[in-house]
Amino acid sequence: MPRVIVGNNFGFGKALAHEEYDLRQSRNCFLDTLSLHAVVNGICSCRRPTWIRHKKNKELREWFEKEDHGDDLRAMLNAGLHEGEVEELWVRRSAINSLGEGTKFHYDIELNKEVRNYVRDMLKNLDELLNYCAEDVVATHKETPDRVKKRPVELAELALALKARGLWE
Repeated sequence: MPRVIVGNNFGFGKALAHEEYDLRQSRNCFLDTLSLHAVVNGICSCRRPTWIRHKKNKELREWFEKEDHGDDLRAMLNAGLHEGEVEELWVRRSAINSLGEGTKFHYDIELNKEVRNYVRDMLKNLDELLNYCAEDVVATHKETPDRVKKRPVELAELALALKARGLWE
């Protein structure tokens, strides 16, 4: 069955799709949203430092506008603005090639990327977490027969409920 698989930055993700490396031709078609962004509003790596500097300056200007820091400080900040006016033309119409920046640019939605740090912590502690899960499985496996012997009524009720719902033949 032909499929269109939509994702962001398939350069890494396609490596995980084993059928893409099968000798037989897959019927999959990948649509990479990062590639679409890069073509329309993305920036090349040599422009990235300029874009980042501009973004930080913009954030600083916005912070100063919210706070009252006096005219002298505002004048110092505005003095350097004229140098970057040409830069402003392309910087305002582009974003770094990432899902977070692309989503902010196109839809004004900020993605919370802090959650991925939990995954890093999980990977660091993977052995400990897997042992924790395995110990729970061993404990459950060990105590279940005793519970069934001590409380057969609950097991019979469960069996009746499953049969009544058509979940057990």
